[in-house]
Amino acid sequence: MSKARILFGLLAMICLSGCHTPLQWDTFKFSDPGWTVWNGQAVWRPTRSMPELSGDLTVAVNTNGQAFVQFTKTLPFATARLDGKRWQIEFPAGDRLYSGRFPLPSHFGLLRLPAVATESPVGKHWTKKVDLDQWELQNVGTGETLRGYLNKP
Repeated sequence: MSKARILFGLLAMICLSGCHTPLQWDTFKFSDPGWTVWNGQAVWRPTRSMPELSGDLTVAVNTNGQAFVQFTKTLPFATARLDGKRWQIEFPAGDRLYSGRFPLPSHFGLLRLPAVATESPVGKHWTKKVDLDQWELQNVGTGETLRGYLNKP
């Protein structure tokens, strides 16, 4: 094998194995102006084949488009952040992090909860029955369901 091929191979590996820096998020301070925070309970079935999980729910929405959602069962089970341009959802127990830019993906119903709290459209692929005292989201394609209640602030 010629030195040129080896050099080309090494350069290709370096160029194609670039790094990806995770999105950086500001710390949300819910005491700052513009935030509205709802607390409640939810039952979540991530897919048709998984069992339901019940837990505590916090949904916070800012007038500037930022939002925060946390589903906990003693410890945080899932935490989502949105800023109107990008989204992120983290599952600490499995050390999994997913992120992207808007529009929201068709899965991850937790990302739809700021829309439920503000009584806004939740997006295609989702059906909703909304009253903050008793709401339900369903993705017919994936079988994901979320139902629960949020206390009015």
